[in-house]
Amino acid sequence: MRFFGHQKETNSVDDPSEPAIARRGRMLFFETLGYVMFGAGLFFVSFWKNNTLKPSLHLNQPSDVRFVSPIDFEYISVIQTKERKEQQRRRTVPVYKVDLTAFRNFSQTVEQLKNELAECDPTFGKQRNEKIAALLETFEHERNLPIEKSDLERLLRFKKLQRNRLLNETLFILQEIVQKGVWDEDPTAGMLYFQTFEPLYSDMQHQRLTVSGALRLLRNRIFATVPEYDVANALIHIMRYGLKPNFVCDQQQTREKIQKVIEQTPNVTVHVVAGDVIADFGQIVTPEIFERWQAYQRAIVQQDTYKTAQMTVWLKDGFVLMLLWGLSTLLIWLSPTRLRVSGRLQLSVAGLLFFQVLLIRAVMRFCNDSEIAQPFGLSLFVPFLVPTFLPAILITTLVDVFAGAALTLLTVGLKMLLVRNSFELFLCDLAVGWSLVFLCRYIRVKKDILKAVLCGFLLYLVLLFLHGSLYPSIELSAGMQYAAAVSANGLFTFCFVFCFTPLLEKVFHHSTNMTFLRLTDYNHPLLRKLQEVAPGTYHHSLTVATLAEKAAAEIGANALLCRCCALYHDVGKMKNPNYFTENQHGENPHRNQPPSVSAEILKSHIREGVRLAKQYHLPRIVRDMMQQHHGTFLMQYFYKKALLVKDETETVDEATFRYDGPKPQTKEAAILFLSDAVEASSRSLEEPTEASIERLIKGIVKDREEDGQLNDSALTLKDLEQIRTSFRDSLVTMMHRRISYNKIDVGNASSSIPVPTPSK
Repeated sequence: MRFFGHQKETNSVDDPSEPAIARRGRMLFFETLGYVMFGAGLFFVSFWKNNTLKPSLHLNQPSDVRFVSPIDFEYISVIQTKERKEQQRRRTVPVYKVDLTAFRNFSQTVEQLKNELAECDPTFGKQRNEKIAALLETFEHERNLPIEKSDLERLLRFKKLQRNRLLNETLFILQEIVQKGVWDEDPTAGMLYFQTFEPLYSDMQHQRLTVSGALRLLRNRIFATVPEYDVANALIHIMRYGLKPNFVCDQQQTREKIQKVIEQTPNVTVHVVAGDVIADFGQIVTPEIFERWQAYQRAIVQQDTYKTAQMTVWLKDGFVLMLLWGLSTLLIWLSPTRLRVSGRLQLSVAGLLFFQVLLIRAVMRFCNDSEIAQPFGLSLFVPFLVPTFLPAILITTLVDVFAGAALTLLTVGLKMLLVRNSFELFLCDLAVGWSLVFLCRYIRVKKDILKAVLCGFLLYLVLLFLHGSLYPSIELSAGMQYAAAVSANGLFTFCFVFCFTPLLEKVFHHSTNMTFLRLTDYNHPLLRKLQEVAPGTYHHSLTVATLAEKAAAEIGANALLCRCCALYHDVGKMKNPNYFTENQHGENPHRNQPPSVSAEILKSHIREGVRLAKQYHLPRIVRDMMQQHHGTFLMQYFYKKALLVKDETETVDEATFRYDGPKPQTKEAAILFLSDAVEASSRSLEEPTEASIERLIKGIVKDREEDGQLNDSALTLKDLEQIRTSFRDSLVTMMHRRISYNKIDVGNASSSIPVPTPSK
């Protein structure tokens, strides 16, 4: 399945018996099918259940439109229902009960008083006074019943039976009063748990008995019962301490009563008539207005006119999406990106784009509909909170600059369609996205990610400031909130890229420059082993790495990738190092071998190199460039040798003396292919002058170009010219001859002075 282009046909994939026209037709069918499926899938995940007709109303923010309801609708107001239930809760009278605990305790105290007075009866004089004083002190400090001495003396005038009868009668009067219930002067005193209640006492004002009223009733009834004024007064002084508020709130029953009232309270239904203003221009969107607007959104979805309007908007969005997708595809076709020839990369990028759309919609859903986000008004900052620039960084880092630039246009356009931001913000996003692509093209270490994200989002803040300066109505506080949203977006983008890049390398089967830089460490175990087993090949690899890196930098290819692959491209020669010229020190073992065997040994170093690369977990692209660094080029020496030694009846198959390939598929692979050949051939130059080096390079490039080895590499004639010039300059610098020093005698001096003379 191809979304951006097609992969070059190879004999190893296609059935030779299948006609070329049918084969191309089949490939074109699947490419078109993949293109259509991707576009349909992108449209589906972008606009499915996405209400695109919402006005821009944000909670606790001024409305930027005057919105009038075009239809009649009704809804249950959660806010007004909650307020009504709160009013009913505050109006519910708490449940009270009469608590006689205090009266029972007072009755026990009166019984003790009877006993103490009975002990005072037989005493006289000083002993009686001491007993009365002890009794007064005991009751005041231990019984909380302060009694006057005169009141005790009045009661002691009576005999025990008569005195107990008086106390029992007055205690019975007190019991009748407290059993009816005595209220505190403050009806809400002691209601700590129910301080928020506002109980209504209007229906019980006539029957409420306060402490002061109960005391008056007690005095009247005691005076009516006891004819002696002083004795009655003494009894009143004692019994008044038994009058205490005993109406207490029953919290459990009150809760149950309130819960029942709340459950029975009906919901508030709000009716909106067509023409009613839901929000006026500049009006602060209160929770009630926001609730009404949300109810309108639910109601309008059911209207046929809405469905027609929604379909029209979807068609327009689909047309814009098609244009963006087509333009992005065209940019990819016109650029030498690896995305054109790699089906795995295309599927991985498609998955990344789907993930980006779902992430944008998730942020929109959270900011617009979440109860957590609504109090903070995050819906106002959706355009600045969505992670717009993740594909710009990830695709540039994991694929290349050309794919990053093309798909940044698509993702920024998708954000414009989803978030409904202005065309000015679309241009700002596009400028920042392409700036991040430019900044991420040469990322080598993780701190480069931080620098790129920091510079990109600083540019974003500057552009937003310039854009906001055109709207004087934006206050400083709102501008600071926008800046905070952009900063949070930048922090999330950096953390995501920093944490998930290693995982995405495996998904994309493509390594970043950070991995290539790590592999160029000369202390890598495979390079150290190469240096020990095949030192000549190791030195050859270093020279090829220098040539390839400089040439790649000249034409704008990935120089670090070229250097990394050049260091490892010949590690397979460690199996039979003596069969390769750079490792030979004397006899050439190929002299005693048939040409076909020698050719097989030379081709085997590629297979062995791929095996070692897998064993040492080198990236896939390094293994691919190992296979491509000789292409399918002909081993001319052994092929001609085979032609010379063959019998008259024997035929020589040219395929036996060609490398297995494939041909170089990318610019970097082609550079490695050429630099390897140039470095190996340059060792045979007897006079490495600039002219001879240039002739050698031109001959090598011409032979491989005529053999069709560079057809799949996307190199242009200008690129080839720059590569030849780079090779020439590098070899002239590396192969220049040093000055020779001849010794001459000066006078009769015993020592000689070296005089430099140019060597031939």
